[in-house]
Amino acid sequence: EQCGLLGTLPNATIPDKKLHACRHCKAEACMTCVAGPPGAIGKKLERCKTCLPGYSLTDEGECSMHGQWVFAMMLAVAAVVLVILMALYFRMLARPVVNEAGVS
Repeated sequence: EQCGLLGTLPNATIPDKKLHACRHCKAEACMTCVAGPPGAIGKKLERCKTCLPGYSLTDEGECSMHGQWVFAMMLAVAAVVLVILMALYFRMLARPVVNEAGVS
């Protein structure tokens, strides 16, 4: 009830019965959390009120990343580059030795 008020940590808004203290929200990327009704468990216990920059609030009270597609594109480009480099490497391994005397 008094979590986040009266000189306590403003971000620690969830009462934890096991710790007997106020704790931060367990929702990812949440800046400000709202405690659920007394007796609520699971996802109903805490809902995000304000998300960190770069995230948007969903209807379920969770935060989702704005630029997640950027990371997916970077992964795809890295995979294509890796396949091309591996193909070039194996192509060089398959070439015949032309000047073995010069190598020795």
